[in-house]
Amino acid sequence: MPFCWGTGGGALSCEDEVFGRLRAKLTNQKNVQIISLHPPSGKAYETALVGFPIFDQGTRTRGRSHVDTIFISSQALFLLELKCFSHESADDIEKLRRIRDQLGLTCVIEVISKRVPDIGSDRLNMIQELILGLAVEHHDTELPEDFIILECQSRLTLAHAGSRIPASVKTFLRDFADQVTF
Repeated sequence: MPFCWGTGGGALSCEDEVFGRLRAKLTNQKNVQIISLHPPSGKAYETALVGFPIFDQGTRTRGRSHVDTIFISSQALFLLELKCFSHESADDIEKLRRIRDQLGLTCVIEVISKRVPDIGSDRLNMIQELILGLAVEHHDTELPEDFIILECQSRLTLAHAGSRIPASVKTFLRDFADQVTF
């Protein structure tokens, strides 16, 4: 795995660098509420860890799927996985789609409200869209039509949106990112 050198005197993994850049970008947005934000290394937990139930052929298993980053902006709930390169994310794309397809927006919100009760039902009731995405350092694959990709580079953030991403989310991405492609 490639390493990106951090300012803390040691090497941070590329995914941890992406985490730091995304965290800085999200915390500087006035219209963003962070629900869950965890580095892929699992070395630090600043927010609640939200686990979504896993189903196998319609039967709930004991397992849970955890998502690296969950946040709200306007009427959209974002679920993001963090990677260094987008070509490393096939399993994450499958996991996020499974959460969306098996649980749906209503159940995802219910799971979040139980795990993070201080968000408030008024805020959660405003959500109308469930947006799946990746935060990466290098976007090097075809963009899934139902995903966003935030390319968190050292000096700028590029946003990519698939063809099925709603216009309201694209408006948010224009304000959020330094450059957009959609």
